[in-house]
Amino acid sequence: MVFVFVRVWPDPLELRGDIVRTLRQCFVVFVLLPVVLSIVLPLCVYVQPMVVSHHSATISFAMADEIKALFQGALWCGIVFALVWWPAGDDRNEFPKREWSVDALWFVCVGVSILGGLAQSVHVFFVLPAGWEELVHQMAEASRAAMALNLLVLFQYHDQLRWRRRLLARGLLFGNVICSVGLPLSVAHVGPAAYAILTVVFSMVLMKFHWRQVVVVTMLGGLLITSTLMVKSYVRTAAYGGTITRVTLIPYLQGEEPFSLRANENEDVLFRGASLARTFEEERRQFRNYDPNYDRLRFSFKSTLGKDVAARVMHRLNQFSLLVYVIKVTPTDIPYMSGESYLPLIYSGIPRAICPDKPRESIGQMVGHRYGLLAESDFSSSVNTGILSEAWMNGGWPVVVLTAVVVGIVLRGACRIVNISPSRPGRLILAVVLISPALGIFENGLHLTVGGMLHSVMVFGGVILLLEVSLRRCGATTALPSAHCRTETSAG
Repeated sequence: MVFVFVRVWPDPLELRGDIVRTLRQCFVVFVLLPVVLSIVLPLCVYVQPMVVSHHSATISFAMADEIKALFQGALWCGIVFALVWWPAGDDRNEFPKREWSVDALWFVCVGVSILGGLAQSVHVFFVLPAGWEELVHQMAEASRAAMALNLLVLFQYHDQLRWRRRLLARGLLFGNVICSVGLPLSVAHVGPAAYAILTVVFSMVLMKFHWRQVVVVTMLGGLLITSTLMVKSYVRTAAYGGTITRVTLIPYLQGEEPFSLRANENEDVLFRGASLARTFEEERRQFRNYDPNYDRLRFSFKSTLGKDVAARVMHRLNQFSLLVYVIKVTPTDIPYMSGESYLPLIYSGIPRAICPDKPRESIGQMVGHRYGLLAESDFSSSVNTGILSEAWMNGGWPVVVLTAVVVGIVLRGACRIVNISPSRPGRLILAVVLISPALGIFENGLHLTVGGMLHSVMVFGGVILLLEVSLRRCGATTALPSAHCRTETSAG
């Protein structure tokens, strides 16, 4: 593992007076950074002026439109940042009050690793009824929490573990990485794998790992994602025609094919250069229908495959062109939605197991057709609608400010929820499972983010509290000195 080659921070979870501010800082930085990148990177990477593809026309933007969108993004991020970062109360009251024994932490780490690995495997490879699918999806987050616990065990309690447990902990960490990152990548689910890597980086920052470790893991994760994208792009263009949503690199067990997945009639297409080039040009032409910026990158590439990967990564990250387009045509040409896309917030926190008939999320389809980004006959594609574009669609500046306040309160509340656990391992688990749905706010909108965080609280919050009570009754936890006593002792 990479941590063997990098010096370890002496005490990753050292208790400091600003531990609550540190948690809030981690939350706000990791949530806002993707939002900022989705605005700034397109400006740096694409040739100006940027364009957006209407199903019947290509629309370019004026500089004034882009400046207005930049101001909206800066205002929204500034409000969220201020609400989450602003200090409040006596931080000493938020110190962990109890500590798990090494044996308790070890067995919980093993249990969470097994549970997360099984749930992630089922979620990736099998189709389940809607209610079970939602539950398994939530339980799959345990694999990300298990990675954080493994890091805690290996670097906080390394000297207290017998050599067999240290060896097994490394094996569990490797297995959790395979389940959280490797399994999604094996079926070309690049997004979940990228979010899992970001979750690992988040937990390392939260535990105060050395910055060099964080940089190494981030770079290796980015290299892994890029390599997978290149393989995915090659398989897509070589073996299939059209734009496909899933490429299977190992046997596909779900029993249903994506809408546009079809085998090429020529069985030898993988081995014929002319057929490969024809398929690639056909596939690239179809992709340009959705992203006319494909050929407008500022940088040149020697490899067409490299350009395809770069264009698709930027297409996934680019929320700026949609934001500029929405501001340009709303409400002059298209009226405000007046909160229509926020209606799912009413029932998003209700588990589907309790309410099987709960409507499925379809904002990507609704926005695509409303703004002419999808053809009228296209009921399979979806337009990733980030929270900034969604806010303007629903009411302009007032809704932009209102959603920023809501997100700031939700993130601040998430930090308070993390502290319901009296121990550091419990807080670490809650922090990881709450940050996972929040990372995608730049492309998922408000109700998916809030709904995902509510589900995480319901599933893992109850489990952590039950676990804390059980461990305390079994005598597997010990009380820590209060922050006040700790301060006096250090001063003396």
